Amino acid sequence: MKTILSLFCIFLLHLPVQAQTTRVVSNANDAGAGSLREALTSAANGDLITFAPGLAGQTIRLSSQLTLSKSVTIDGQAAPGLTLSGESRTRILRIDYSFVTVTIKHLTFADGRAVDADPNTAQRGGALELLDPNTLRLENCRFLRNVGERSGAVFVGYGARATVLNCVFDGNDGSVARDGFSAGAISTYGGGPAATVLENGVGGRAHLEVRGCTFVGNKGIVGGAIYVLLGGLTVEDCVFRQNDADQGGGAIFQDGADGTERENTVGGTTTIRGCQMEGNTARGVGGGLFLWGYSLDRFIIENTVLLNNSVARGGRDNESKGGALQVRDRGSLLLRNCTLAGNTVTQQGGGMWLDCRGPEGITIENCTFSGNRASTGPGGTGDIGGAAVFNTPASVRIGITNSTFVGNAADRADGNIWIAGSANAQNLTFTNCVFAGNRAGATSQREQTVNFPALSGGGNFVQSPSAGGAQSGIAGATYLADLRLNPALQTVPVAGRLVPVHPLLPTSPLVDAGVAVAGLSTDQLGTTRPQDGNQDGTARFDPGAVELAAQVPLPVVLTRFGAQAVAAGVQVSWETAQETNSATFVVERSADGTTFQTVGERPAAGTSTQPRSYSLLDTAPLPGQSYYRLRLVNTDGSQQFSAVVGVRRDITTAAATSSSAALSVFPNPVARQATVTYTLSRPGPVRLELYTPGGRRAAVLLLDKIQAAGSHTYVLTPATHRLLAGGVYYCTLHTPDGRYTQRLVLGR
Repeated sequence: MKTILSLFCIFLLHLPVQAQTTRVVSNANDAGAGSLREALTSAANGDLITFAPGLAGQTIRLSSQLTLSKSVTIDGQAAPGLTLSGESRTRILRIDYSFVTVTIKHLTFADGRAVDADPNTAQRGGALELLDPNTLRLENCRFLRNVGERSGAVFVGYGARATVLNCVFDGNDGSVARDGFSAGAISTYGGGPAATVLENGVGGRAHLEVRGCTFVGNKGIVGGAIYVLLGGLTVEDCVFRQNDADQGGGAIFQDGADGTERENTVGGTTTIRGCQMEGNTARGVGGGLFLWGYSLDRFIIENTVLLNNSVARGGRDNESKGGALQVRDRGSLLLRNCTLAGNTVTQQGGGMWLDCRGPEGITIENCTFSGNRASTGPGGTGDIGGAAVFNTPASVRIGITNSTFVGNAADRADGNIWIAGSANAQNLTFTNCVFAGNRAGATSQREQTVNFPALSGGGNFVQSPSAGGAQSGIAGATYLADLRLNPALQTVPVAGRLVPVHPLLPTSPLVDAGVAVAGLSTDQLGTTRPQDGNQDGTARFDPGAVELAAQVPLPVVLTRFGAQAVAAGVQVSWETAQETNSATFVVERSADGTTFQTVGERPAAGTSTQPRSYSLLDTAPLPGQSYYRLRLVNTDGSQQFSAVVGVRRDITTAAATSSSAALSVFPNPVARQATVTYTLSRPGPVRLELYTPGGRRAAVLLLDKIQAAGSHTYVLTPATHRLLAGGVYYCTLHTPDGRYTQRLVLGR
């Protein structure tokens, strides 16, 4: 027997192996020699199809769809900007039933159309249709303005697998036929792990993996961007903006993760991680996400921001629930390191509406809920649960740990959290949670926590002068008139993402006041827990989503830096509030704002607690537009850099203008309310912050808001004033031209 096997192996080794052929598309013709259609028709398994560099920026205009039934790679990298266009009359590419693996890279699919007049069939995938059970990999592709009856851009068939990396989906439409299985960008059609076990199907392979992609302005019926039916889903490091769904899931709608609706022991897992979901809309439910689970399905949402999503009344049941997300039926949910902010509904669950019944229950850790609303507007008729509605059975365990609830509201009642009953609340546990400024009704000042008494793991704090001024929903909570949170959302960059949070101010009584939580080693921003925030020599947990690290003052607190063109050159000047071990100030100049050269230096004060002023005249400035910055060198060799400011000089007359932003605060000192006025010389992002004299950021008032050139105002309201301690602050304005600072005094 061994001899026979050996001879068979030798026979296999001598079989001819088909070498990979590289087929180069040489023209942009629809058909004929050198065309893409000809290359696809001639291709064999394993072939590579590339494009001549001369096709860069060109469009291949198709009269009918392309078809493919071989395992090939199609790579447009050699011809950047090459577009395949369906000319708004045909689907662009169909991959037939053939158990093939296809990879497509560096191409644009535009204006594909899969629509016909037959009401009994659904044309699938306006740009690309992947039939069962093939495998598809898309890399660095763009899908623009494609239209399909079932999926505007890409359709993934039963049992098929698709991996989508670093792609853009913009303006695709899957709503034209009002098909109940259609999203705007990508739709899948089942065949997940349990299908083979219980349904005797060809399934068991179906999975959609999406990483590093951007979805903007797509429109679907179920899922504005993505719809997944009975299959696995992984979405990481993606952006979803302004997508729209008619029946739920403004960004994503998933109907089951494990391949079948029947009870089973297989289960599926959906992971959504590191995503930004902003300004998506839906009718009915789930402005950002609508996830429906079966049996042992698990939904994991981590390190994700759901911002300003909304749900209008409508959908199948004429409802408006779950502004950021809705999770339903037999799945379990883990929500960790997420921010839900500014999401709205007109009925219930401004932040989220949950009806999870899975055996693992609901776990929420290190999350921020801010400014979510169940409201129809002033004097409105919205209902309940500004932050969340838990419509779960009494048997479902819910744990909320180290989470922050600020400024959530509902028109009728229970402005923060609503849970279905007193028995249900006895399976709800809060640990190290913070509640401030949550309200119900137009006039009530009563702090909202949860509508039925829940359990406490300790470390919970409620902003209220006494227990009588708040819902008594959390046993053993500590009530304080001022928790001293950052009054505005502060956007913090984390791993390439911007994360809005409400950190504790350094003077907050909550610093190091939480209880230890086993297994929770970091906060929402990735900072290690616990920290010694109050520097008493012992590290302890902080309540809320963000751990306050030990504060280290900046060596130099720069309060002003500017550059003004004068007849003799450019006058550069700056001021400091304090200096610690400062050595030298180096003025640097650039022609393009990127590459800088040294103009001159000034010795620093070393250590000083008094305001100081400095200046340096550049006697040989560049003509036209130039840019200046300050490099601060400390005695230990470390460096800081100022913001960059711009100056423009007229070459012939030496007359000049400087880029400036006049900044003023009135009245100053501030008793209750003040108006901050500033002028921009050109449009761009604006950030307005308050700093303490010690250089610690006390509040972020504006978060990189894009504003036009001209005069602007920001009102420092009594509500913001109440969250800040009285004393001296530096109001700092960051503009495209530089940074400007005005000293102000807050009274108490």
